[in-house]
Amino acid sequence: MPRFPAVNANGKAVERYLWPARYVTPNAEIHLALLKWRKEAIAEREFFRRGCNSSTDEIDALYKERAAHWLKIQRAVTLMLPYFGAADKKQKEENTELWPLDLESELDEVSRRICLHYG
Repeated sequence: MPRFPAVNANGKAVERYLWPARYVTPNAEIHLALLKWRKEAIAEREFFRRGCNSSTDEIDALYKERAAHWLKIQRAVTLMLPYFGAADKKQKEENTELWPLDLESELDEVSRRICLHYG
């Protein structure tokens, strides 16, 4: 869990995200892989979302949890796109330290994939 202590603009102590894949050299191959992984995440999310119904049994809870996980993976991949190629339309490159900490495990998961395949 790569976090580090910092101070925000108001002088308040905060934690920031320390991106593990920040030292990987950007290239077109990584960008294409991220686009592919995002497409896969969207497909997985849709699969689990379609499997849910309005009942409250354990299977539906699991499907909802998995759908939420794949949405977070999709968001994590989208945050990384500008660093390895072109951003989506209307997407601004955001300082990696300001990425949401609620996506930390998903950002780490995608970072590990990048480092393993391209690091």
